[in-house]
Amino acid sequence: RYMQDILAAEGVPAKHGRDAYIDFKVKVKREMELREDEQGKVDFKELHLVENVVVGQILAEKIPAEKGTAGKSLFNRILPARDGKDVDLKPGKNTILSQDGMKLSAEINGQVVLSGTRLSVEPIYRVAGDVGPKSGNVMFLGSVHVGGSVLDNYEVKAAGNVEVRGSVQKAKIEGEGDIIIQSGIMGRDEAVVESTGGSVIAKFIQSAKILAAQDITVQESILHSHVEAGNEIVCSGRRAQIVGGVIRATKEVRARIIGSQAYTATQITVGTDPRILHQYEDLTRMVTETDTELKEKQREKSTLETRQKNDPETFGAEQVRRLKEAAEAIGTLTEKSKELKAEKEKLETYMEEMASEGKVVVEKEIFPGVIINIRNASYEVTERLTGVVFA
Repeated sequence: RYMQDILAAEGVPAKHGRDAYIDFKVKVKREMELREDEQGKVDFKELHLVENVVVGQILAEKIPAEKGTAGKSLFNRILPARDGKDVDLKPGKNTILSQDGMKLSAEINGQVVLSGTRLSVEPIYRVAGDVGPKSGNVMFLGSVHVGGSVLDNYEVKAAGNVEVRGSVQKAKIEGEGDIIIQSGIMGRDEAVVESTGGSVIAKFIQSAKILAAQDITVQESILHSHVEAGNEIVCSGRRAQIVGGVIRATKEVRARIIGSQAYTATQITVGTDPRILHQYEDLTRMVTETDTELKEKQREKSTLETRQKNDPETFGAEQVRRLKEAAEAIGTLTEKSKELKAEKEKLETYMEEMASEGKVVVEKEIFPGVIINIRNASYEVTERLTGVVFA
């Protein structure tokens, strides 16, 4: 046999074992991540810099080392193989290591932080400067501290408290806890700040929409804003005043000055929870819209019936179909109107039962142009008054 390779002897190479390693189940490096939507558009405000985790979520898993597999030489001698090196999965702050040391899970809601070789979960996310192009929108399952301001068209959403050292511009902030704005809110009619479970504290509020489950406390002024609190609204500073807009609180509204010398229209409502009031207003609107549509269908049905009676020869199949549809719509709308009105009556009864002893306290002066609503009563201020309480 010429010009052919003939196997005379064969060895088996040694296979060293793979070292153990940590398989991170979450993103541990803070890198900007831009995503396209279905239309291929990219929102550059959504940078996804925060890695949120929830209680019990697996953060990392240890993949064990493998043992080496020995080989043999051409002369059938054993070639030793090295076993893989082991590595420890170390728990960090607010994390739990499984009993076998193989899995690491989150003990609280928060953001993942990698320090050295340890993973931790931090309950507070800190933005050193402004919430803007550098940070992107912030969404965090804990509390958020902003060292600067929240700039136009950016958002902050937190499952805990939100504290902003600077100001809030034409932006949106939502938190389940307290929201503290140290330098005030200048919303230009587009800022929305909402605390779904706590209070809102700010130096001043101007041209913004502020909603709080508990209290709203302002050091200086509330100007031309829509402000609602589940408990009290208090302007407590030396220059505290409420001018313009809609102010609603369940128990009390208090300020040194309400209204202005220009007789600025200002509406204050107390004695009813603003959230229930919204439901009542929505029901009222739905009843009005349903009744209006019902009247239109009744008018259409009446017109068609008159035409059918007076000129049956020209009353064709299309007119018959329209008459049938109008009759069916009248039945449906009549039933819907009854249900909405019954629900509205129930809500009115509930509002009466839950009515609070609301009051408006004016420490210094109130001006004409202010309308005060306390439960079912309404009063329009027509002259300047000093040091009064409306209850």
